[in-house]
Amino acid sequence: MGIAWSRFFHKNQYLASLKIGYEFHHWWDQNQSRRFFDPDPVANDTVSRGDLSFNGFIFGLHLDF
Repeated sequence: MGIAWSRFFHKNQYLASLKIGYEFHHWWDQNQSRRFFDPDPVANDTVSRGDLSFNGFIFGLHLDF
């Protein structure tokens, strides 16, 4: 989710654009790992550590010529 602004300059030869937004990615029960350092060497069970998510603000300034 976000907004963007673009504008051409000098007879449409140069483009300046600005982008601001917020990204949010969420995966349910995807933050999992295996137990490799258990006292039982045969135990290789999957351990769920909850949800995996990435989020944050993004900012972009582009100059095209």
